[in-house]
Amino acid sequence: MNLIASKTKKMVLAALFVSLDIVLTRFFSFDFMGIERITLNFVPQALCGYFLGPVWCMLSLVSSDFLGMMLFPTGGAYFFGFTVTAALKGLAYGYVLHNKPVSFKRIIISQLISLLVLGVFLNSLWLSMIIPGKGFWMIAKVKILFKFVTVPATSYILLLIMRAIGKAFSKNAAAKA
Repeated sequence: MNLIASKTKKMVLAALFVSLDIVLTRFFSFDFMGIERITLNFVPQALCGYFLGPVWCMLSLVSSDFLGMMLFPTGGAYFFGFTVTAALKGLAYGYVLHNKPVSFKRIIISQLISLLVLGVFLNSLWLSMIIPGKGFWMIAKVKILFKFVTVPATSYILLLIMRAIGKAFSKNAAAKA
């Protein structure tokens, strides 16, 4: 089931997801102890993977990471490691969610990979490289505790949103038929 066939539609949708990701990350987020960020940016990221697939999602997340940092810096210099994490998140969301039925199992798998594996381990590694005096395990412990609380919540939010979008698409398709 290829929801978006035209390259032009894919580019427009990717640009929409990039802009939503930047806005949610830079303007509607809260920093927690300087190590973790509370945000809803997982919504456009997962939807991008669902609608556009792994390659487009990877390119979109890399673009939003780079553009967000260049347009709205958060105080530090640009660090390429976070862009690597964004690329891997895009691949994960795309491979797990694209062209597959919406299910809580798939969504929780995508969130475990994105938030727990990549968000905790890779981002803890990057932060331990750029924050003096904070070791990997000190950062990872805080992130692990935080992610065990947020993964179920984010998964449920995504399930509700993706089911609502699925219903809207099916109603739209029925109306056109």
